[in-house]
Amino acid sequence: MKYASAICVVLCLGATLIAPPAHASSSDGAALDEAGEQELTQFLNEHDVPQGDQEHLLQKLEEGEPWDSLSEGSDPVDVDTVTIGEVEQTVAYYEDGSVSPTTVDQPEEDAGETANPLLGGSVSNCSISGKTATGYHASQDHGVIQKGFHFDSHDGRTTRAYGTQHRFIGGALSNHRLDYMASNRVRYSSDVSVAFQGFPLGWTAWMEVSIINGRAVINHN
Repeated sequence: MKYASAICVVLCLGATLIAPPAHASSSDGAALDEAGEQELTQFLNEHDVPQGDQEHLLQKLEEGEPWDSLSEGSDPVDVDTVTIGEVEQTVAYYEDGSVSPTTVDQPEEDAGETANPLLGGSVSNCSISGKTATGYHASQDHGVIQKGFHFDSHDGRTTRAYGTQHRFIGGALSNHRLDYMASNRVRYSSDVSVAFQGFPLGWTAWMEVSIINGRAVINHN
């Protein structure tokens, strides 16, 4: 395993979606259409997933079977972290070929400096002035489901969270909320209301960012 930098983004690499509650029902299903298949293929190509694994992953979705990256209890077989500009990306690789990249800003504390353009579909830069940072962006992407949001911080505390965005190919998320779990920790949660055939409804997907020792740390379920 090769690392382009020390790992500063910490991931909770267990289940990526919370287990469905007992009352959850099974979706009768949104089928994977051509546009969704093309988008997923592009995502898998970007992360160098072999063609044979890509075909297997698409077949799993069509048969209503979640990818390992979306399955409770599946651990990655490899993890790589790279830094591009002032954005760190950590990619978890799973046995069935699925991948899960996470990106987060890690700007240096230089007054007046502005971070490089962000990854993962973010729409603004992060700027630093003393102990205040504005426009952080964090993103968690499983290919099928992507979630992210922006946040500001001051002296190790999260002062504002805003600008959520998400993507769910072949499904839909609802009841989006940003919750302040602690002075330094914000969680973005949403519920799965439409999913591929065979996927149970009632999941709550979440990701959260904590400021720990001046670094942005991502956790997700």
